Amino acid sequence: MNNITNRLWFFFVFTLVLNGCYHNTTLTNEFFEYYYSENNFAINDTDDLRYDSQIEIFRIQTTILEKLLPEYIYTRTELLSNYIEYTNIETAIALNKVDLSKSLVVTSPLFKQENEDFIKLFYGLQVNDSLERHQLAIDIAGIFSSITYKGRIEELINFKDKDVVSIELFHDDLSWRIYDFKFDTSNKLIKIDILGGVKQQKIIEGYKRK
Repeated sequence: MNNITNRLWFFFVFTLVLNGCYHNTTLTNEFFEYYYSENNFAINDTDDLRYDSQIEIFRIQTTILEKLLPEYIYTRTELLSNYIEYTNIETAIALNKVDLSKSLVVTSPLFKQENEDFIKLFYGLQVNDSLERHQLAIDIAGIFSSITYKGRIEELINFKDKDVVSIELFHDDLSWRIYDFKFDTSNKLIKIDILGGVKQQKIIEGYKRK
């Protein structure tokens, strides 16, 4: 296809995505497969993983994130690896609706450390108050939870810094990550620190489970 036809195809498929019609549709799988194979994503270090068009894509629902970054939508799927013990890697994609080259991919925290570029996408986002701080933190941590097998998140009380919203990610009953969302005095997100989980410990130094 020439460039004009390609662009028309992209816009057509994006229209389907934005209207929520991509679930279980062949067109959406072809769309994802095309972009993955052409490396139009910022795929980073996921080049050793493969996309299978038969694997479904799902929308990740957020409360406030898409209002703050309206040019992005968030989806999840699975990529295939050569690891016998971990063949299907849960993966999230931040799809930029304006410039696809700015789209970002992050694989499950069970597979490897979170992609720093994906994390930095959220730096600078500004909310109105404490409630929205918590909503934003839950939205972002929820993306990682959605690509963690038997993943769930719970908010922690942070005794170390009152300007930090802390979210704990569980893999089944194992504490796998702690995400510390640091905001400045203007309610702007300036840093996300990622700590290793405490596995099965009941007491976490500097934190308290609610």
